[in-house]
Amino acid sequence: MPAGELVSRWFFIALIVVSTVAAYSNSLRSPFVFDDISDIFDNTSIRHLWPLIKVFEIGTDSAVALHNRPVVNLTWAINYAMGGLDTLPYHLTNLAIHLLAAVTLFGIVRRTLALTGIPERMSRKALPLGLAVALIWALHPLQTHAVTYITQRYESLMGLFYLGALYCLIRAGTSNQGRVWAGGCVAAAMLAMGSKEVAVSAPICLLLYDRAFLAGSVREAWARRRGLYLGLLGVWLGFALLQLLSVSRSSWAGGGLPYSMWEYALSQLGVILHYVRLSLWPQPLVLDYGWPIARGVRQILPGAVVVGGLAVVSVYALVRWPRLGLLGAWFFLILAPTSSILPIADLAFLHRMYLPLAAIVVLAVLGGEAVVDTMVRRGWLGERGAAAATMSALAAVAMTLGVGTWQRNRDFESNVSIWLDTVAKAPGHARALNNLGSAYVKHGDPEKAVGYLQGAIRLKPNYADALNNLGLAYVDLGNPEKAIGYLQEAIRLKPDFASALHNLGTAYVDLGNPEKAIGYLLEAIRLKPDFANALNILGSAYMDLGDPEKAVGYLQEAIRLEPSHDLALNNLGKVYGMLGMFEGSVEYFRRATKASPNFSAAYYNLGISLLELGRNTEAIAVWRALQKIDLALAQELRRQIPGTGGSGP
Repeated sequence: MPAGELVSRWFFIALIVVSTVAAYSNSLRSPFVFDDISDIFDNTSIRHLWPLIKVFEIGTDSAVALHNRPVVNLTWAINYAMGGLDTLPYHLTNLAIHLLAAVTLFGIVRRTLALTGIPERMSRKALPLGLAVALIWALHPLQTHAVTYITQRYESLMGLFYLGALYCLIRAGTSNQGRVWAGGCVAAAMLAMGSKEVAVSAPICLLLYDRAFLAGSVREAWARRRGLYLGLLGVWLGFALLQLLSVSRSSWAGGGLPYSMWEYALSQLGVILHYVRLSLWPQPLVLDYGWPIARGVRQILPGAVVVGGLAVVSVYALVRWPRLGLLGAWFFLILAPTSSILPIADLAFLHRMYLPLAAIVVLAVLGGEAVVDTMVRRGWLGERGAAAATMSALAAVAMTLGVGTWQRNRDFESNVSIWLDTVAKAPGHARALNNLGSAYVKHGDPEKAVGYLQGAIRLKPNYADALNNLGLAYVDLGNPEKAIGYLQEAIRLKPDFASALHNLGTAYVDLGNPEKAIGYLLEAIRLKPDFANALNILGSAYMDLGDPEKAVGYLQEAIRLEPSHDLALNNLGKVYGMLGMFEGSVEYFRRATKASPNFSAAYYNLGISLLELGRNTEAIAVWRALQKIDLALAQELRRQIPGTGGSGP
């Protein structure tokens, strides 16, 4: 390779990386949102890296099964080992995956356009065209839903390995080390299917690429690379076995859904049309659509005409012009598991466009190049002018997309901001209203939460999650009497609802009825043994009953599960105080203040325990620290310090 071309290649790679990092620079501290809570925050299998088999297992009511996306679960465990539940390692990993995928896509386009049989006018532009495709794809705001939304690493990591398998196939067909690259192709396909189920289409897309660009026919592709395709067949069989051994995901089961396979398929015509429109003009982007089933001709017809037409053209092109038809096949085959006839719980999610978007970008970039080339050949534009105009257009598009991505990432800055955005764009979606209400509760503003949660219940009266969150909001508002009815209704609708049982127990503790609370809390812990919050409240209930010995075990278990659980640390400090073990009290109160530096009650309790031990000088230091947090409580602590006369030391 000429030195100049090598320098250009690495410069373009650096440009892709730097531009993408800049676009995502404001996303690295975004919190866990939506499915992040269940798949990461509450996922106990990721809280250890050894023994490794435990990372790949998930407990069920009757047995132990495998995670059906084990590769991603392993990466969650690695991130947890790096920083616990600090979101920074998770975001950095997601961004690194996206960067590697973009660079791999650059390599795929560059090497494809350099293959024998590609017109010279395109092959000599392989580098800049590869740059254009990778840069636009990486910076497109649609991709935030697979990068900034942490859980959708399922999609982005699958996409990286999917692209990696294609890159290895190209190298297997053009390199002297074809067997090594063929092995890499099979391994990448296996990792893709272990990341997300939609990668099941990878062997078909790889074969279609081989037929179009490398071998010339399916028969010749099989003759040249029989071992590779046998390996891919083995990956398919392994994928099928994994699905049999794993816990079935309800969203893939299709059972219990209020629509048929046929209704789902017809509705997907509108969904895919929406995806295409957002690929060309990415506004507005919605985290959770609550997309309705298409019931009438007016809802079905536009998608049927456009998407049906595109599908027919793709099939025809795949027969007549395999290289062009490959783009249509790529788009439809990768979307097929989620956007065809297999009913799943949610009709539309934007992260599903992570890989299919590449086909649209390639088509747009090569179409633009063809227009410019036509203008040059007809003398309407000089070659230098064409090059300058092309690079200016690419810079403008990349800048616009990058700014759009940066702005979209701002919506992910908090749970409140992303759900406010979602509710504004999908106001009739009960789940979005519920999640916004829940976000307000978690951010300490239950008063704002109530209206949104009531709105969710109006739209969906038997919505157990919203009833539970509304009950929790009333608990936080100091109105446990009102909370109890909503929580009992949530449990009636969903008897194994551990969170609602915990919240009902909390309401009874707040009402001064710990005896009644204990049964609900024990049931919550039976359903969810690692429920640290329920263990903490159960310990608190036994404290209220004057049984500190029984409280100790539950509080210690809560702290074992969550070493920085500030409320459990504070409660355990209080228990040791009840037992007259003030050295233990001091230890746990100090840990509580470290876990939550603004936890004023823990500072006060620490000061009182130090006074019980006669360590007045240390108590004075605690009083001074408390002054910066809660003046009223600091004043109360000062009154307890001997010799101050209420005027302070």
